[in-house]
Amino acid sequence: MEDRVALPGGNGLLDLRKSSLEELQLARIYTRNRTEVALAQGYLSEEDDSDGDELDGKLYTEKYYHDNGNLKYFRTYLRLPPTVTQRACERVVEEKHFDVDGVCRLDVHFALGQPFLSRKHFYPNQRMKSEKLFFVEDERTMQARKAGHWREYYEGGQIKSEIQYDEHGVRNGFCKRYGVDGSQEWVKDYTKEYGERIAVFNAKRGQLESNLRSCWLSVCVCVCVHSHGVLQTLQCPEHLSTTILAGKFLLAKS
Repeated sequence: MEDRVALPGGNGLLDLRKSSLEELQLARIYTRNRTEVALAQGYLSEEDDSDGDELDGKLYTEKYYHDNGNLKYFRTYLRLPPTVTQRACERVVEEKHFDVDGVCRLDVHFALGQPFLSRKHFYPNQRMKSEKLFFVEDERTMQARKAGHWREYYEGGQIKSEIQYDEHGVRNGFCKRYGVDGSQEWVKDYTKEYGERIAVFNAKRGQLESNLRSCWLSVCVCVCVHSHGVLQTLQCPEHLSTTILAGKFLLAKS
């Protein structure tokens, strides 16, 4: 679907590929100027200042060190400008933590343009300790939910647990936990469990609807018949307030 917004003071729609430069600039879709370069006298890229980068797209990196000089921590982030309702903030792109011996113990990646944040923890022997994935709903508040496959490992490298999360952040599919010798200690099929619950729910709902239909059909009604200008009523002693008019039920509580 093409991006469209209403033209200020008009009834037309903007199109990113079909609208003119002037229209896009007037509506503040384009906030940059046209890049114009004179090529008649040649072109020196080192002297080209026609397309400067914007400050709100600059990436910043912080670094901290242990007393022995080894890297302790670094973080790369993007500064998000304030909006009408939210303050400015720093949106992390990459973050790593190292122990005093230089071993990476935590590795975080949150690439620009996508909602998934990855966190990996490591043991001192550099083996993987855990890998986790989050779906970030709001990159400013960092409100997120669990997503995809989560795995934990023993220090020797053996798998410790496997947990799956669906698009709602709820456990899904086969989830397992293992002993250090590789034996399965716990396993649960959440998809099967959810399917069984849905079947029970739908069966109960279907039975309820069937009961309601049966109840309705068993109601005794009074038929009002208009014959030769005289209104005649066929009465039911148990449901005197129920009538049929013009082929439609008008049910009043008796």
